[in-house]
Amino acid sequence: MTFVESDSGNLLYTGDYRTPPSPATEGFELPDTQIDSFITEATFSLPVYRWANYEELKAEITRLCKISTGGRIHARFPRL
Repeated sequence: MTFVESDSGNLLYTGDYRTPPSPATEGFELPDTQIDSFITEATFSLPVYRWANYEELKAEITRLCKISTGGRIHARFPRL
């Protein structure tokens, strides 16, 4: 997990994460401040996980981001 602050705001980047700690990860603590930008990754590619199609997921993520940021959102959704 990487937290960067500048005069323009802050950014929190993380790969896979989990709380509480487990044998695979040490867990994490969030910064004690509002996060301006959050970048996360996930690796749920096992066949047991069945996701909605790309456009539905993009719309739902965008909707949730707009709710949590009061309408401010800048998101990129790369197609794999």
